[in-house]
Amino acid sequence: MRRLSLLFSATLLLSAAAGSVAVAQSTEPIGLGGHAEVPEAGYAITFPDDWTYVRPSVGDIDVIVDELSAMAPDIAAMVEQGLAGGLVFSLMAFAPASPGDPVLENCNVNGGPSGGLSLDFIVAQNVAGLGAFEDVLTTGPDTAMVEMPVGEVGRIDIGWSLEGQPLEVSVYLYTDGETFQTLTCTGAERPPDGWSSIAETFEFLS
Repeated sequence: MRRLSLLFSATLLLSAAAGSVAVAQSTEPIGLGGHAEVPEAGYAITFPDDWTYVRPSVGDIDVIVDELSAMAPDIAAMVEQGLAGGLVFSLMAFAPASPGDPVLENCNVNGGPSGGLSLDFIVAQNVAGLGAFEDVLTTGPDTAMVEMPVGEVGRIDIGWSLEGQPLEVSVYLYTDGETFQTLTCTGAERPPDGWSSIAETFEFLS
C-alpha cells in the first residue's frame, strides 16, 4: 500500500489546478503500449511498447479493474485507489513493475477547458499551486518552455520526499487555445530525457 500512497499523493498535488474533462462513450479502455487515442478528451499520445495504459472514463470502472487484476494486479490496485481518492484522469499509464522498486513509474493525463488562458498563465498557475507544499519539495520547481511537434509546451520539474521516499516528477502542459492537458510523469528517478520521449508524442485531435 505504501507504493500506492506515494504515487497518488504526488499525482493529486500536481492535479490540484486542473479541471475535469467532459467525456463521451467509446471503446478500448485498456491497452498495452503504442499509440493511444483519447477522443473523449481530444488528444493522442504514444507510450513505450511494454507500458500499460488505462482510460478510466471509458466503460465500467469495476469491469476495468477486474480485467486489470488478471493481467497486472499492481496496476489494478493503483487505478482503483487513485479513482477512489477522487482523482480525475482521462488516461493513466504504467511502466512494468521492477522487483524492489518502491514507486511504479507512471504518467497520467488530465485537463479541461482553458478559458482562453495563455500557456504562460497555465504554467504560472501550476507553479503557484506548489507553494502550499514547500515542506515536501526537495528541488524546484524548475520551469521551461520547450518546442515539441505539437508546438510550445510548458515543463515543470520538481523533486520531493513523501514518507521518506524521494520522487522525481516532470509535468508537461499543453494548450490548443480552447483546452489544456497536463501530462504528469512520476518515478523514483527521473530518466535522462525527463520523459520527453513520451511528452513529445502528444498531439491534439482535430
